[in-house]
Amino acid sequence: MELSTNNISHKAQFALQFPDAQVHRREANSFASSDSCHSSLVNNNSLFLTRNPGVWRYNAPNQQVPRRPPRMKLVLKADHLIDSTGADPISNAALVIENGRISQITTQDKLHIGENEEAKIIAVDDGTIMAGFIEMHSHIHCSAQEDAYTHITTESDETFLMRGVQAVRAAVGSGVTTMRDLGARNEVVFPLKQAIEDGIIPGPRMMVAGTPITTTGGHCNMFGTEANTSEEVVAAIRQQFKLGADCIKIMSTGGGFTPGTNVRAPQYPVET
Repeated sequence: MELSTNNISHKAQFALQFPDAQVHRREANSFASSDSCHSSLVNNNSLFLTRNPGVWRYNAPNQQVPRRPPRMKLVLKADHLIDSTGADPISNAALVIENGRISQITTQDKLHIGENEEAKIIAVDDGTIMAGFIEMHSHIHCSAQEDAYTHITTESDETFLMRGVQAVRAAVGSGVTTMRDLGARNEVVFPLKQAIEDGIIPGPRMMVAGTPITTTGGHCNMFGTEANTSEEVVAAIRQQFKLGADCIKIMSTGGGFTPGTNVRAPQYPVET
C-alpha cells in the first residue's frame, strides 16, 4: 500500500555573489513537505510508515524498516541575503539546499544540522546571497565589438556558436540565471540551448526566439527570416514554433544595427 503525500514547491533561483564580482550560480526550488515518520501499535505489532521521496510506504508488522541513508545538505553562508521580496536583507545568513530544493533560509546562529546529516558548507566572507538576474534582451551570437556588423555578415555558424558559448558562460558567471535571446540564427541558438539543458556547457536557463522575422532587406535580415505578406509572416511564425521557439521576435521597424533601415519607420503595413 502506498499513500501519496503533497509536495508544495515554488521555483526560486539564487546566485552566490562574491565581493570581487565573481558569482557562482546556485539554482533550487523552495518547498514545504512533511518529513516525519509515524508509527502506531496494532495487536502489539508495529505498523511503520517510512517515507521515500514523495511516497509513504507500508511495511508489514515485524518487517525491518530500511535505514534511511544520510542526506547531504548544501549550506551557503554569507554576510547578507536579499530575497527580492522587498524585505530587509538578512544578516549573517544561511541558506540550506536539500535534494535540489531550498529547504531553509535562516541566520547562521539558528542553523541546525542533525548528527545523522551530512552537509557541505560554502562560506563567503563579505558575500551576498541573492536572486539570480534575468537578461531580458540579448543576441548571443553577435559580438559586442566596434566592427560587429562585419562579424555578423561574414562569420560562419560555427564561429557564431563559439561566440554564443562564450556569451552564456559570461552571463551565468556574472549572476544571470535566465536569459532571453530575441534574435539569433536557428542553427546556432537552438543547439546551444539544448547543450545547456543537457549539461554539456554551463549557462543560464534560455528562452529563445530563433531567427527574427523581418522584411526583405529589413532590420537584421542577415540572420532573420524575411517575410513580407501576412501569409508569409504567419508561415514564418509557425515554422519558428515548430523548431522550438519560446517566443517570437518581429522586427516591426528598422534598427540602428542595419544600414538602410529607419528605426522610426514601420517595416510592415498596419494590415500585416
